[in-house]
Amino acid sequence: MDITEHNIWWFGDINNDPDVKKWRTSKIKWIPKIVDKITLKPFALHFLIGPRQVGKTTALKLLIKKLIDNGANPFSIFYFNCDILESYKELSTVIKSYFKIRASRHIDSSIIILDEITYPAGWFRAIKHFIDSGKFAKDVIILSGSLSAELRGEVETFPGRRGNGRDYYMYPISFKEFLKIYDKRLYSAVREIKSLSYDEIKKFAEENAYLVEKLNDAFDTYLEAGGFPRSIISKLTKGFVERDVLEDYLRWIRGDIIIVNKSRETAKRIARAIIEKSLSKISWHAIAKDYDIPSHATVREYIEMFQEMMIAKILYHIDPNKGIVLFRKNKKVHLIDPFYYRLFEYWTGSKLVNRMETLYEATLIGHLARDFPTYYWSNSYEVDVVVKLNNRWLPFEVTIGSVSKKRKYLFSSRAIIITRESIDTDNYIIPLSILLAGYETGNSRKLSEI
Repeated sequence: MDITEHNIWWFGDINNDPDVKKWRTSKIKWIPKIVDKITLKPFALHFLIGPRQVGKTTALKLLIKKLIDNGANPFSIFYFNCDILESYKELSTVIKSYFKIRASRHIDSSIIILDEITYPAGWFRAIKHFIDSGKFAKDVIILSGSLSAELRGEVETFPGRRGNGRDYYMYPISFKEFLKIYDKRLYSAVREIKSLSYDEIKKFAEENAYLVEKLNDAFDTYLEAGGFPRSIISKLTKGFVERDVLEDYLRWIRGDIIIVNKSRETAKRIARAIIEKSLSKISWHAIAKDYDIPSHATVREYIEMFQEMMIAKILYHIDPNKGIVLFRKNKKVHLIDPFYYRLFEYWTGSKLVNRMETLYEATLIGHLARDFPTYYWSNSYEVDVVVKLNNRWLPFEVTIGSVSKKRKYLFSSRAIIITRESIDTDNYIIPLSILLAGYETGNSRKLSEI
């Protein structure tokens, strides 16, 4: 098997790599922040996990370009896309082929990137063998998977074998990241929110209130394009998300459903339920009955599959008195990115009823859930989103229309009211576009300091 074709930089210019060339020639491009986050101290076994077509391969190629541009020996960097491999034996053969090449170049420490690692059956057997035999002792191994490796529990099979390794999650880009692509001057005008404390939220809203109209224009575009590279480029260059983009993303989702031996028809019914029951508190039994699915266990299994694929987020009811999750109570299910709503509508033929409110609530959850445990609460009234910050609850209420004068509380914690345009900093009423324009995901420790 010829591994050199995967590693153009060994004998030529990294800029001729197909993925790098496509990135360089794109009218709209950005460097994913994960490129600067991955640590390269050996030994390390890293996992890069994210949904389909979120930009993982491009990010990995840009990491390679960065290393070579900074003077790394090209032969000390090995990349292979494993989606053409059938088994761990073929994977072992690929790795051994690279070992021979680097030995001939007197290289004893490498960055080894194995993309789409979940494709070859039993892939973890090969990786464990090379770790246990000491072959990777001076290397940094980066394994990526479009279909979350956690779906099959395979990441958990490496206890004591990770070294300096970490799990990295690559989500669709946040609104703050999108803003940098959409309008750099507007992005620069909004500082990063320091923490999710009441004083900071109040101060932040006051400082940025004058930008609400421009931020809402950008946010409307984000709600159409979502956080995926191809949909963003399509929207910003064509003015709309092209049908081919929808077809391609849907094809990848269907493919992953088949990989985990699930029914595409049942998955489609579940997708329809998520669209038609958006904002509703649902039970697995009711979905099974309403959508002619054999059992409530099947409904739970498929919705959890969508969650493991980093497509959906299940919000469970939280008991704030005991601090426990009430799994038997009704749940709320949201898609983690606004583009998924468009995709699921296209797939199922169903339409969101309360479109704007759904997209606002889902986008808020999609950002907060990257950093914090996220739930909902309901009693005589409902709190849409409840975030656990250290030992304190922070509730959010989303309202697109008129803002109720009656404030909602969870114990002594006053709800942050999320709106489209209304601003009242004394009562912690803030447009979502302003909040998310300053919210840098991935900073949970800093943001939780309240």
